[in-house]
Amino acid sequence: MRAQPTDLEPADLATVLWQGWRIVVAGCEYVPVGGGSHHWRVVDADSRAHWITAVDLKRTSPAALRVALDTAIALHDRAHLDFVVAPIPTVAGESLRPLGPSYAVAVYPYLEARSLPFGLELDEGTAAELAGLLARLHAAELSLAPGLPEVGADIPGRAGLERALHDLDSRWTGGPYSEPAREAVTRQQAAIRELLRLFDDLSRAARANAGRNVITHGEPHPANLLRDGDRLLLIDWDTVARGAPERDLWWLDGQPAALEIYERASARTLDPSSMQLYRVRWTLDDIASFVQIFRSPHERNPDTERWWTFAERLTEAAETAAARRTGGSPSPRPQS
Repeated sequence: MRAQPTDLEPADLATVLWQGWRIVVAGCEYVPVGGGSHHWRVVDADSRAHWITAVDLKRTSPAALRVALDTAIALHDRAHLDFVVAPIPTVAGESLRPLGPSYAVAVYPYLEARSLPFGLELDEGTAAELAGLLARLHAAELSLAPGLPEVGADIPGRAGLERALHDLDSRWTGGPYSEPAREAVTRQQAAIRELLRLFDDLSRAARANAGRNVITHGEPHPANLLRDGDRLLLIDWDTVARGAPERDLWWLDGQPAALEIYERASARTLDPSSMQLYRVRWTLDDIASFVQIFRSPHERNPDTERWWTFAERLTEAAETAAARRTGGSPSPRPQS
């Protein structure tokens, strides 16, 4: 998150780091990155750096987060997947510790690694490398992750998105971006509805071709990749779940050589309907999240400003996908 939490005191963070990991905080710097958690670079009394993450429990349940992080630790330690950046367990062997009623804290190794920007088109070499890592991940035994949920390509915010589509003639009053958000959705309402229909058609086709589930990361996009020397690492495992391989592989759609590497390494044939399904699902999920944020009470801050910069891109994505569906072409964008 870009905005530092106002309800989390540095002293409370220092207390939980000592209680859980025996870290004596000598320096603490907030790092405004990411879109779902708060992060700090903490230096301990021995001058060692740690990466600290505080997850807002309004966004996820503590039990689900614990299962996800426990799975990351098991993948790293027991499946020997060295590309998995897993949390460091507490002295009691826990993957995280609660911090008051609102947050859960996890500690990660601090890596002097280069992150890749979201939206980057991977070069062939990096795409091939990622395909190999995903093949190794998908070969991991499901028994490593007891309690890990099974997920499909559902859209958690679909009901809210459909309510919004039926409420375009009424003023949205959540905050400064509510009315601009309503106008953006109104302009693209036909494309969004068409995309929902496409999603339903693809869901039926994917169910007909469903195969064995595997452990999937869920979001292996460039922003969740780190380049550490000659190693490619995968971070942010809170989305890990049992699912179809295509849940991860659609990110490599358009990289046929990388997909061929995956199919050879995994001895699987990817389903084109499922690949398209997960691509469409990602666009709709982003639009639903955007609508939920700006129909809810909000203020102007670095995080809502960041979400607003996505608005036009998201609605244009709906228009482009719907145009492919109908055989048309997107209408020209007005020039500002």
